[in-house]
Amino acid sequence: MKQSSSNIKLNPWQYLTVSFISLISIGTLLLNLPFVHYNGEISFVDTLFVSTYAVCVTGLFTVTISDFNIIYSRRRTKNA
Repeated sequence: MKQSSSNIKLNPWQYLTVSFISLISIGTLLLNLPFVHYNGEISFVDTLFVSTYAVCVTGLFTVTISDFNIIYSRRRTKNA
């Protein structure tokens, strides 16, 4: 009997698109975890924006990045 395997053939542009979408989705989900936020709530749109621009390496952000990094934020507030 012949087994049917679902081999998906993608061209290079499709690989690039799928990898960008995957990295942005994973980054957005990780930034929405509750222990990642330090200074209050950050909206889903802000985490999506930060994740997108982190993958694209533009450096544009709508929120302070130290609001996401709990270790850096705690260190910064202790030294202030």
